Amino acid sequence: MAIHMAESPIAYLAEVHVAAATENFLTLEFHSVDVDWWDDIIISTKFPKPPLQNGFIAVPDAPSLGSDELNDEVIAQHLHPDGDFGSVGTPRYMERVLVE
Repeated sequence: MAIHMAESPIAYLAEVHVAAATENFLTLEFHSVDVDWWDDIIISTKFPKPPLQNGFIAVPDAPSLGSDELNDEVIAQHLHPDGDFGSVGTPRYMERVLVE
């Protein structure tokens, strides 16, 4: 199985657990490797920084996804200025929610 993942760090950590629990896992697609603040969205004592190192990520052996908390300041810095995320299937939803 190859997992397509173009989401937040929280979804990424969830997909790491899905992959670890999947018998025929092959790869986890990851689109945010060039976004320098992406790893700063989560605050974690369970993952090294950055979590992805040399193409691999270690699965935490403790309860939770691996994120201790969210970094609200980093999230606020990168939210779309009008805060309107739209609904799935609408043109607004298809635009970028986060700004670079």
